[in-house]
Amino acid sequence: MKNSRVRLLVILATGAVTALLINASPGQGQLPSASAKVAVCDVAQVFDNYIRSKDLSAEFAGRGETLKAEDAQRLRAIENLQSELAGLMVGSEEYERRLNEAHRLSIDRKAWMEFQSKLAERDRLRLTKEMYDEVIATVDVIAKQRGIEIVIYRKGQEEPAESMAQLLQQVELRKVIYASDKADITDAVLLSLNEAYRAGKK
Repeated sequence: MKNSRVRLLVILATGAVTALLINASPGQGQLPSASAKVAVCDVAQVFDNYIRSKDLSAEFAGRGETLKAEDAQRLRAIENLQSELAGLMVGSEEYERRLNEAHRLSIDRKAWMEFQSKLAERDRLRLTKEMYDEVIATVDVIAKQRGIEIVIYRKGQEEPAESMAQLLQQVELRKVIYASDKADITDAVLLSLNEAYRAGKK
């Protein structure tokens, strides 16, 4: 907790010094005011409301149900063989044959599940990276159209802190202290992405 308080004091002190430097006039030997036009964008909100993101979530959910059904079918085949073993003489040729088949199916099922899990994880990573690249490219286009030189990530509404440690963490991680609605290009980015996606689907 002591270290957290120290970090908070450093952050506040740094902010105060930065404000003094920005607001000081050049004639006083201080740094001139920044002239770059700055905007903010809530990337998480864009992802949550991007139609492609919702479509992919639905696609993966359907894919999960299909895999679940196939896994149930594989499991039933194994259980059927195990049931048949109960009616066979232990050590007989037929017993050994079906026992080996049950073992093989169990191993195959485990390997299949691991493969499908890794495949889904790789596909989700690739598609999420594609969407993130689309978001960044769209931010770039809108920023250039509006003469914006810097776009900063702005986090949406935060949950109320339930402890001092959580509050200090929110203070440390917050990237934007204040931004007017005019500086927020989140809606413009989302609108552009969704329009392009709809056009692509048509």
